[in-house]
Amino acid sequence: MPERPSDRELVRRGREAERLLENQLLKDCFEELKGEFVDAWRNSKLGQSEEREVAYQMHTALVEVESRLTKYVGQGKVAAKLLEEQEKAAKNGGAARTE
Repeated sequence: MPERPSDRELVRRGREAERLLENQLLKDCFEELKGEFVDAWRNSKLGQSEEREVAYQMHTALVEVESRLTKYVGQGKVAAKLLEEQEKAAKNGGAARTE
């Protein structure tokens, strides 16, 4: 199992993931590809089960990429909040965990 990234790294990754998800070109690309995969599935002929399966798998993989990026955004926001609380605690003389 890979080592858990530091809070600072989670924040960095979350911000980068958010930039990607907000990028209009990438959003357009994802939407076009998802539409093409659904069309390929819908327009497949009766004997084209392999083509339907590939279209389904491609669509599912693309959705998973978007979901993973969204997960990174959420992890980054949580990590940013933890770092903020640690900094406040350190300023107030409390113990703070640093990574």
